[in-house]
Formats: sequence, C-alpha cells, structure tokens
Amino acid sequence: MKIGTKDVAVFSVALVAALLAAAACDPAFASASSGSSMPWESGMTTFTNSLKGPVAFGVSLAGVVASGAGLIWGGELAAFAKTGINVTLAASTILLASNVLSSLTGVGAAF
Repeated sequence: MKIGTKDVAVFSVALVAALLAAAACDPAFASASSGSSMPWESGMTTFTNSLKGPVAFGVSLAGVVASGAGLIWGGELAAFAKTGINVTLAASTILLASNVLSSLTGVGAAF
C-alpha cells in the first residue's frame, strides 16, 4: 500500500480538526463536581488506595528486581517474553516511583 500526498493532506486536515476540537472543549467538562457520586467512584477510590499501600510497594519492588534479573540473565528469550518483562518492569517502576515519592515527600503522584 502506497501513501500518497493526498492521503497525507487528508490526515493533516483531520489532525488539525481534532486538535481544534480538543482545544475548544471547556475544561469544566473534565473536572469532577464535589457532589457527584457515580456508582464506580467507590471502587476506583479503593483501587487507587490499594496501589499506594505497603503491599503495592513490596510487589513493585519485587517486580523491578525480577524483571531486571530476567533481562540480565534471561539469555535468548523470545520476543513475547521480552515484551512481557518490559511491560512488567515499566508498571513496577511506575508504582515504585509513586510509593517512594509518597514516602519521601508525603505527597504521592496523582493517579
């Protein structure tokens, strides 16, 4: 499949239109009102709080160590295994950084 200049022009116009539509949106639409109580908010709050606790810190630390060891001493891994290890390493690093930031400054990263 060959991409021509007409396709690039159509894509550029669509991209500009999408960016203008996003810029025109009122930021108030994205903010949560203080009195809203949607059915899923309590579950999401529980999930967010569980990602900030000591168990999450231990699991993320173990994930970073295990993923690093897998990449260092893994030898000839398949592409799927390497991708899985990299995803685990990224997720564990994000959770670990959030917990370390919360421990050092008293203010955690916003989820």
